[in-house]
Amino acid sequence: MFQMTVVRGWSSCVTTDYYSARWTDQAPSTIYIHGRNNDPDWVELKVGAYLECGENDHMPDPTSLSIDFFSDSKFQCAIATYNFSQNEVVELAYSASSYIGGKYRYVLKLAYDHIRLDVGYEYNGKFVLKRATYCSLSPDRGSVFDADTLFNPNPLVHGVQYSSLRANVTIGSNSERWFSPAPFCFPLKQRDGKWMSVSPAPTVDELDFSGFSNKPCFGGECAFCLDYTSEPEYEGYLHLPELVFRFDAESEFDALKRYADGLVELGRIEPLTRTKADWWRGVMVCGWFAQGGTKNCTQQLYESHVAKYDELGIDWDMLTIDDFWGKAHGIWQVDEEKWPDLKGFIARQHEKGRRVLLWVCVNPTGLEDDEVYIDAGHRLLDPLNPKYIKRVYDSFQYMLGSGEGSLDADGIKLDFTGAVPKPGEAKCTKRLYGMRYLYELYKLFHDAAKKAKPDCLLDYQVANPHFAKFHDMTRLNDYFLPIEIALPVMTVRAKVAHSVTFGAEVDTDHPGSVEYYENSYKLGNMSLYISNKNLEGNGENIDAIRRTIRDHIKPAKG
Repeated sequence: MFQMTVVRGWSSCVTTDYYSARWTDQAPSTIYIHGRNNDPDWVELKVGAYLECGENDHMPDPTSLSIDFFSDSKFQCAIATYNFSQNEVVELAYSASSYIGGKYRYVLKLAYDHIRLDVGYEYNGKFVLKRATYCSLSPDRGSVFDADTLFNPNPLVHGVQYSSLRANVTIGSNSERWFSPAPFCFPLKQRDGKWMSVSPAPTVDELDFSGFSNKPCFGGECAFCLDYTSEPEYEGYLHLPELVFRFDAESEFDALKRYADGLVELGRIEPLTRTKADWWRGVMVCGWFAQGGTKNCTQQLYESHVAKYDELGIDWDMLTIDDFWGKAHGIWQVDEEKWPDLKGFIARQHEKGRRVLLWVCVNPTGLEDDEVYIDAGHRLLDPLNPKYIKRVYDSFQYMLGSGEGSLDADGIKLDFTGAVPKPGEAKCTKRLYGMRYLYELYKLFHDAAKKAKPDCLLDYQVANPHFAKFHDMTRLNDYFLPIEIALPVMTVRAKVAHSVTFGAEVDTDHPGSVEYYENSYKLGNMSLYISNKNLEGNGENIDAIRRTIRDHIKPAKG
C-alpha cells in the first residue's frame, strides 16, 4: 500500500516505501522527490518534454501549460488521504500547446517503486524528429538531481565510465560502440550514497531512437534526451517511450538490474528464461592475433595455432575462426583457397570434444544492391528484404547445419555491429530507424541460427535487455588501454553485462596479462587471443593460463 495526501489550495504528497513526492498548488509542474525520512530532495523534477524537429516551432509554450489532474471529482475534498495498492498508479496529467499548434500531453505516473513520465504529442501534419528532451520545457533549463556521479554503462576507449552530470554522455549507435547497444540507463549516485536511475522504457515499436543522453543545462540543471539520428518521420500523433526514475539501489549495477527487471514488469520486454548448452562454459580460443589480419585467416595457420595450444598442454574448449574464412563480407561461404577443408577441420575438433565458432560481420561488401539497405550512399544489410532473409537462412544452414554440404560449426561471433540507417532518401524494403533496425537484424540472425542448430552459441557484443533474447553470450569487446588496468576495466564491463542480459554468458575477450588470466574466469569464460609467437615466448603467461584452468576452471581434471 501507499498513500496520497491532498491539501487543496496548498500542497499534495505521495508516499511509498521507496520515495516521497510532493508539489504545491502554486507550482504543480515541479515535483520534489526525496526519501521518507525528511531527506534532502533527490530530484526537483520539471514535468515536461519537447521535440526538436529542425525548427523551434514544435517547442511547447510554457505559458500554455495546464494541470488537469485536480479535475477528478475525488480530489475535491479540502483535505483528504487516499490509499493505493502496490499495483496501482497515481497519475498527474498536464497539457501544453506547441508554438505551431500541436498539443503535448504529459502524465506523471507515481507507482509504488518508481516514477514514469509519459509524453504524447498530437499534430495535424507530418514532422521529422531529431531529438526528444525530457524533464524540461525549454532548451536551456532542466531538472535538478542531487547526484554527484553519473555512471555510463557504455564502455569507452579511455576506460572512464564515471563522470558528473555536467558532462554530456551518450549511450547508443552515435557514440563509442563497444556494446552495440549498451543498456539505455544512467545510474546516478546520490549524495547520500544510494543510487537512482533514469532510463527510457520503450516498446519494440518505440525503438526508433539511436541514442540516450544526458543534457547539462543552466545552473547545474540536467535534462535527458533520446537522439533520433535516423530522423524518422511521423504524422498525426507520436507517443514517446516513458522515462522511468527508480530509487534506493545499492550500487550502479543493482540499479541496472532493477532497470532490466523493471522492463519486464512494465511489459516492455518478455520474461526470458535461458536454455543453455553445457558446452557454452569453458575456455575460449580466438585466432585473431595469431592470424594478424584478414588475409592470414587460413587453414594452415589455424592448424598450427591449435597445435601450439596442444603442445603447451592448454585444455581449451571453443575456437573462434576470425575475420575472414570466406571470400567476401556478407557472403558466408568458405574460401577454399584459404580453407580447403573447413568442414573436416571442424569435424576433427568435434572428435576432440571441442567446438568451433565462425566469425561473421554485418558489412554487406559482397552483396548486390537488391539485398542491401541503402541511404545516402550508406550500405547496410536489409533485414526485412525477402531475398536477403532467404540468404541468411540458407547461410546459417550452410554454416551450422550437420547435413551434407554444411560445415557443422557450432555458433557465430558477430562483429562490426552498431551502425543504423542515416536520414534522407532510402532504398530498402521498409524504412527502419535507430535501434529498431538493430532489433530486426539481430532477430533475423537469431531465428535463422537457432533453426539450423538449436544449441548453437551466438556471441554478440550486446549488453541490453531489449536485445537479450537474441544472443547467448556477451563479448566484452576490444581493449586498448594499459594492461595494468585491464582487470578493473573489464570487470566493470562484465558487471554491466551480467546485470542486464538475464543470464547470458560472457566472453571476456583479449587482455593478455598474468593478472587477467588468473582472474577473468570470475567474469565469464576465459578467452585467449594469443599469437603463435607469444605462445612460444611468454612462459609466465602460459603458466598462469594452465594454472588457472587446472585450479579453477577444470579442477576435476587437475
